Amino acid sequence: MFQFLLFCSVALATEETPSAADGAEDSSSVEVSENAPSTQVDEALLRRLEAAARYKVGLELVTQGRYEEANVIFQDVIDRYSDTDIEVRAQEQLRLLTSLQMGTIPRSVVDQKAYEEEGWAELAINQGLAMPIILGFLLPAGTTQPEEPGIPVALGMVGLGLGVGGSYLLDQKVGITRGQAMAVFSGEAVGFLNGYMLSAIAQPRDYRGHYRYMMAGTLLGGTGAVVLDHYLELGSGQMAMANSGAFWGAVLGLTSMVFVDPEDDAAAWIRVVSALDIGLVTGALLTQKWDISRRRMGVINLSAVAGAGLGLGFGFFGSFYGNMNEESFTILMLASTASGAALGAYLSRKMDGDSTDASALLNLTEGRWGFGTPLPAPMLTPNGEMGIGVSLANGRF
Repeated sequence: MFQFLLFCSVALATEETPSAADGAEDSSSVEVSENAPSTQVDEALLRRLEAAARYKVGLELVTQGRYEEANVIFQDVIDRYSDTDIEVRAQEQLRLLTSLQMGTIPRSVVDQKAYEEEGWAELAINQGLAMPIILGFLLPAGTTQPEEPGIPVALGMVGLGLGVGGSYLLDQKVGITRGQAMAVFSGEAVGFLNGYMLSAIAQPRDYRGHYRYMMAGTLLGGTGAVVLDHYLELGSGQMAMANSGAFWGAVLGLTSMVFVDPEDDAAAWIRVVSALDIGLVTGALLTQKWDISRRRMGVINLSAVAGAGLGLGFGFFGSFYGNMNEESFTILMLASTASGAALGAYLSRKMDGDSTDASALLNLTEGRWGFGTPLPAPMLTPNGEMGIGVSLANGRF
């Protein structure tokens, strides 16, 4: 009887052992299945980062004019990283390069596309300036207002790290264009000024309220710019025209005080910031009619500043040696500024086309004047010796 019971207990033990092993296998399989998604996510992120890095190498080759090597890089991205969103952008670049080789599009289109894609450095610079102001100045001033500089300085350093490091990580994750970088910084700046205007209107009892208005305006302006760019895909040329409209609108707001005095400081700020907002909207609307590059917009602005300087000189002589009053002086300045901008727009009308590289500041080609980039080059000096010089004007007559 004892032997029979012993045999039954041994048999039961041998039957229970496999079930325990099966349970271990089941739990192991469950753990593997639970860990599998995270491994796949990490691999997908790693592949995207690899694709983005190679894509940026291709863009750098395009900016250097090494199109054949860029072709190889973009094709490699398409072949090896077809499961990432970078593949679509590589296809677009490859299509542009193919069209360039076939002669269906000008070289300037390819170069401009590559230029627009390289936006992380500009975002890092912009946010490296903006974030220390937000965290190191507006946040402490709007909350505790510490008497010692330790906290604002520490927060400013943190803001610098967030601005620069965050820009790099964000570019690696989603890719930042120059238009996006300009839009965010412009939104923050315009929001800051509008926040100050609103604080001047509201006149909060607590002085910290002024900084809260400015901080809220800065954050809302930057967020609004991100949302707006998501739907419009703003380019650097469009943002340059919008920013120019804002700047010259603010100038008009300031000069208007020569003709109509504001009642107080709040009225002055309202006038200037409102004129800035109107100029920003006007510039943004003009981008829907004219497709202009950032470089050409810079030339137009510099021409306007040169015209203002010329008007300042004539106004000085008129007021010092004549009887020119303040109103006439201001009108002369505005007229000369507008004339300079119009001349710059006319001379730079072919800047965005597929023109050959010009080595002089002013170039006359086929009876048309245009701007170029003056480059140092060897040339003969008046005494017959070789030297390095820069050509300011060049033309064929």
